[in-house]
Amino acid sequence: MNRIKIDIQKDVEKMQSRMDQMFERLISQAKSFCLLADNVWRPALDVYETPESVIILMEIAGVSREDLEIILERDYLTIRGQRKDLTDQPKMRLHQMEIDYGMFERVVRLSIPYKEDGISASYSDGFLKVTIPKNAAKPPGKIDISS
Repeated sequence: MNRIKIDIQKDVEKMQSRMDQMFERLISQAKSFCLLADNVWRPALDVYETPESVIILMEIAGVSREDLEIILERDYLTIRGQRKDLTDQPKMRLHQMEIDYGMFERVVRLSIPYKEDGISASYSDGFLKVTIPKNAAKPPGKIDISS
C-alpha cells in the first residue's frame, strides 16, 4: 500500500497567501475604478524575511518623501503616495509614455508576529525599505509533549 504524505499546514498557508493576493488585487482595482480614476499605478515591491525582521522593499523612484504615507494597522501595512508628473510643458505629441504617475497604494498583510517598537523606514536611490522586527514569541505550530 502506498502512503501519501500531506502537509496540510503548508497547503493552508499557500491558499491563504493566494487569497491575500487576490483580495489585494480586488481592493486595488476597486479603488482605482471608484476613487482614483485612471491615475493609479502599482509600484513593484518585494517582501522577505530575515531571522530578525520582515523587510518590505518598494521601487518608487521619483516620489518625494513628503508624498509618502506608511500606516500599520493590526496585521496590515499600507504604503500610499503619489508620483507627480515632472514634465512642465503641455504635451502636444507623445511619442512614448511608459512612466506611471499619480496616486498609488499597496497593502501588505503581515502573517507573523511583529514588534511595533523598532519599526523603521528609509528611502534611498528610488527604493523605500520598511523594516519590521519580528516578535520573539514562538508562533503557533507543533507543540512538543513532555514526559
